[in-house]
Amino acid sequence: MSLVLAAVFLAFVLCVLSIFLVHVVKKRMTDAANGGMYPKCYWFGMGIAFGLLLGMPLGIAIGIYLGNVAIGIAIGPALGIGFGTAMGYVLEKKHVKNIRPLTEDEARLQRVFIVFTISVLILGVTVLFSLVYLYGIM
Repeated sequence: MSLVLAAVFLAFVLCVLSIFLVHVVKKRMTDAANGGMYPKCYWFGMGIAFGLLLGMPLGIAIGIYLGNVAIGIAIGPALGIGFGTAMGYVLEKKHVKNIRPLTEDEARLQRVFIVFTISVLILGVTVLFSLVYLYGIM
C-alpha cells in the first residue's frame, strides 16, 4: 500500500514539475521576445517557487522517515523557502545586467499582493489561536 502511495506521490510531483517547467519555458520565450529584461526581484520569485517545489516533497519524505508526516509538512516549506531564497539571490546577481525597475502597475500589484498575503496570514493565525483557545475551554 505504501509503495502505491509513494508512486502516486512521485507521479504528482513529476506532473507539477513538468507544468512548472512548461511555464518557465513559455515565460522565457516571451521575455526574450521583449528584449530579455526582467523586473526587479523576478529571479527571487523564481528561486522561491522552485525551492518550494523541491522542499515540499523533501519535507514529506523527512516526515515519513521520522514517522510523523506533520513535522515533514512543517519542515518542507521552510527548507524550500530557505533554499529558494539562496538560489534566487544567486540568480538575481547573475542576471543583474538584465534587470529593469518595476513599472507603476507592477509596483502597485506587488503592494496589493503583500497586503493580501499579510491579511490572510493574520486571519489564519487568529483562527488557529481561536480554535486552540476554544478547544482548551471544552
